[in-house]
Amino acid sequence: MTEFAVDSTILVPAGRRSLVPVTYQPMLTGGVLLEFPTLTNFSYYVRYSDSLNDFSAQDATNSLIRTARPAIQGNGRQVQWLDNGLPRTVSSPTNRFYRVLEFR
Repeated sequence: MTEFAVDSTILVPAGRRSLVPVTYQPMLTGGVLLEFPTLTNFSYYVRYSDSLNDFSAQDATNSLIRTARPAIQGNGRQVQWLDNGLPRTVSSPTNRFYRVLEFR
């Protein structure tokens, strides 16, 4: 499956249910591994930015917040998502902040 990085000018679907607790682990070989619980029939979007301040503006006009696509489909178990740059994100992470959103 090919995944593409898309900037925040493409809206994340309306109806956010909650922010999901995420385990964040830098990898020795580069990149960052996120792990989080999922619910069956829910969709999950990873949002990221190189500045924590950028997350204060949560509208689609903030081009500094990006959304990794496609959505991750929940299966009722923990899932892992690796950010090591293209094609999931626009660049390799050096100083990055993440938020995982859950939708039904």
